[in-house]
This record gives sequence, C-alpha cells and structure tokens, in this order.
Amino acid sequence: MLNAPSSKILPRQVDPRKFAQQGIDLQGNIPLEALDRLAQIAVGENADIEVELHFEVDDQRHRLLRGQVSAKLQLTCERCMEPCDQHIEGSLALGIVWDEDRAKNLPKSIDAWIAPEGVSDLYEVIEEEILLCIPMAVYHDHQCVDLAHYSAGDNDASDETAEAEAERRNNPFQVLEQLKGSPK
Repeated sequence: MLNAPSSKILPRQVDPRKFAQQGIDLQGNIPLEALDRLAQIAVGENADIEVELHFEVDDQRHRLLRGQVSAKLQLTCERCMEPCDQHIEGSLALGIVWDEDRAKNLPKSIDAWIAPEGVSDLYEVIEEEILLCIPMAVYHDHQCVDLAHYSAGDNDASDETAEAEAERRNNPFQVLEQLKGSPK
C-alpha cells in the first residue's frame, strides 16, 4: 500500500480547507501515544502507523481528503488473551464541510469531515479511520488455544439446558399462571 516507510511525523493540526485549495500532499508517521483511544486498546507500545494523504478540490468544488492508512499494532487475541500482531489498512475519502446540512450534499461515496474554520485535528480523523478498520474480533492466525477447551464447553451447555428445563417444571409461579388463565 504505502511505499518506503517515512520517519517524518505527520502534523497534528492542519487547515483542511486551505490544504484542499492548495492541493497539499502529506506523508508520514503518527506515534501511537498521540492517538489516545487506539493506545488504550493496543497491547504493546510498538506500533507502526503510516499515513499518506492528498487534499484536493474536485470538479463539483467539494473540498476532499483522500488517502491511505496503514497500521501495524499488537492487540489482544480473543481466544488466548495474549498479544496478537495485526496489520490494518484503510482508505480515506472525506468531504470537508462546515456542518451537517452541507454533509448531506456530499456524494454517497464520500463521508463527511465536519471541520470548523481554521485548524483541525488531523490525528482524530486518522484515529477514527484506524478504529473503524479493526476487526470485530481479533484472533491469532494459528490455533492458540487447545481444542480440548472447546469440547468441554459442549457438555456444560447440555447440562445448562437440562437445568433450565427442570427449573421451568418446578416454577412456583406456574400455579399463578394457571389461575390467571382459568375462567372466573
């Protein structure tokens, strides 16, 4: 996706409208500790977050931010609860607008970035994109938990079903249910 890794840190504060008018291209890295929500779910401190962005104005005079995000993170495996390396990639296609009303005028293929006049926090936009690209459940590629643990759960499930059936038969409110259903 992205070319050779860059050691340049991406600026946090940008003027998106001005950058779009000037057709600015940005490429660089973002330190994990600068992305609070992502840092909370990442297991290790080692993360490689690369970003390539292009600000532009299209033929319909929409100010746009397009780009690619690539992140190599360690997240918690849902099976074994150990660190799991994840490579996350995402594409940005955002229309830079003032408010919700103008966001409705954007094409369906473009999401809205509602930005006030002047500078905006570019890291928030990048962090949101990375969070949206993280899988719902993170697992190792290999079998990290012994299969015997899975089969033990099946017996527990049948025991729970039998217990629930016995409890339903011995329900003390069953008499009230019969009285409620009988004619007066």
